Amino acid sequence: MKHASVFQRTLVRALGIVRGRKALARALRVPGSDLDAWLAGEESPPKWVFLAAVDIVVEASEPLGMPRRMRAPEQEPSLQ
Repeated sequence: MKHASVFQRTLVRALGIVRGRKALARALRVPGSDLDAWLAGEESPPKWVFLAAVDIVVEASEPLGMPRRMRAPEQEPSLQ
């Protein structure tokens, strides 16, 4: 995926997190054939699918698996 779009890269990252194509299609609530087209870069996913994949990636990268909305303010990274 040398010149993969941000859509493809995000979907591939989410694919690794949920551990499989069927699991990702189920998590995103989309047909496997649509997911295959997006992963191959043949089409761009709808915005809501992309944002759902971003949620998967973000949730997996939160410290201790704690969703951002549940962290205390002192746990938030500094923007400075």
